Amino acid sequence: MCNLVTEPDVAARPAAPTAHRSPLLLFAVALTLLPRINLAGDWNLRVGPAWRAGNELHVDFDAAAVSLGLRRSFYSRTEPGSDTDAIGDPDAYADRDYLDGFVHTDPGTADPETDTPGLTWNWGYDSQAQNDGRSVSFHADGRRSRSERVEPLAAGPAEFEENFLLMGLQAGGERLLWRAADAALAAGVAINATWYRDEDYAFQVRRDVARRTLTTGSGTVVDRYETPGYTAPDAPYAGDAAGPGPLIRNMPDSRSEKMSSSSRSVSWQAASSVEIEMSQSELALGPWLSWRPLERLSLRLAPQLMLARVCLEADARTGYTPANPPSPLRDFSRQDETSEWLLGAGLETGVRVDIYRGWSVGCDVAATWWADDVAVRAEPFSARLDLGTWRASASVGREF
Repeated sequence: MCNLVTEPDVAARPAAPTAHRSPLLLFAVALTLLPRINLAGDWNLRVGPAWRAGNELHVDFDAAAVSLGLRRSFYSRTEPGSDTDAIGDPDAYADRDYLDGFVHTDPGTADPETDTPGLTWNWGYDSQAQNDGRSVSFHADGRRSRSERVEPLAAGPAEFEENFLLMGLQAGGERLLWRAADAALAAGVAINATWYRDEDYAFQVRRDVARRTLTTGSGTVVDRYETPGYTAPDAPYAGDAAGPGPLIRNMPDSRSEKMSSSSRSVSWQAASSVEIEMSQSELALGPWLSWRPLERLSLRLAPQLMLARVCLEADARTGYTPANPPSPLRDFSRQDETSEWLLGAGLETGVRVDIYRGWSVGCDVAATWWADDVAVRAEPFSARLDLGTWRASASVGREF
């Protein structure tokens, strides 16, 4: 029962303009009397499947993140040949052993009393190809070189986009607040909640990020000994210290080194993958207005205030191949997740068909505008989710 304010009570209060008091009084009376209105079927509870279309997941790949910290480098090393000691100093007397012969000293090589010091008959060679008729050439292993160059490669970005449909379950209640005398028009408020099935997506990108070039070089030392005035004996030939035999100088007339090299390159590749999981639920609240053109058919229009709860999670991993030689970059993984509340506004239209003693079926289509999107970043990926505009639902309801 309503307690009406009497005139003395009004007079006892501080003065207030009547124009301000009257609407508040009427609103209070309406709220007090509204639950007492005896209308059949004041509440309608509904449940059914729902779909949200137009959801967009944008994923960007940041190529710079997979080569972060990589710098251009160069390394070089040269080692003396294994035969360096065996062939001796070209400017000093020595017993020289080559791959294809020898030139040793004999008793008179270093003897100053000898008619022509510096000569020797204690020498020999293996192949006729070493003899050009005027000189004999001998060969030995020369220097060894090794160099390594590492250089970053320009890797391009990548973009992905997924448009998908969410499926879920919707449940809600509708409260009848007003009905016209002819029952053609009615109005009320409604609240419904929707839970969508979790979705997950996976993306993968491969990029060459660095190149390693290995160059190896090997040298061959060539010592040439002239045979002036005669042609060396045919190969194979081997003199000795006792002699006698054809003479050549113990120190080579010339020494040269021929270098040859070979290179091979290996490109390191970054394989990056990301798994994205999302879940979404939403709440819709607002008034509704219905028109019943037929006895069992009603059409509805309902503006809605929307509130969505969205969880977005990204798990990214990057590995480098090949493993041998080892990459200058290390494998890494990153994770990121967020849970956000998003506000929105929507407009829903629908149809209801009464089937039997308070039971009804219906379908609705709603357009929703969201105030923001949801984003996460798990290097080298970043993801942004734009919630879909369109929602459709089918339901079965019961009046109480």
